[in-house]
Amino acid sequence: MYQHPEYQAEKSLWSYQVWSLMMVLSEIAEWQPLDKAFQDDAELRSRKLERKRLATSPGWNGAMTAEIFQYGFGFLEKDRNTLEEYSEWEVKRFYDELCKLLEPL
Repeated sequence: MYQHPEYQAEKSLWSYQVWSLMMVLSEIAEWQPLDKAFQDDAELRSRKLERKRLATSPGWNGAMTAEIFQYGFGFLEKDRNTLEEYSEWEVKRFYDELCKLLEPL
């Protein structure tokens, strides 16, 4: 559940870490661990994408929480090559903005 749906073991990409962080934050927001039982890879992928859809919905845990997940998951919707060309400064700005969104909670 914590690995990006396009995860490749031979590549360690910072965007994969963001996906993992967003999944852990969704557990905290719901105050319940993710269900890790699944039949096959297709079901696992489906559950990951469903969790993303749920976490970005204001009806799940409120508008403020949805905004955080919309920002984090939305950032990951950029082309992977574009994300990996980001400088350390651009990556830091992403995390700074995420922290700013989390601060009121």
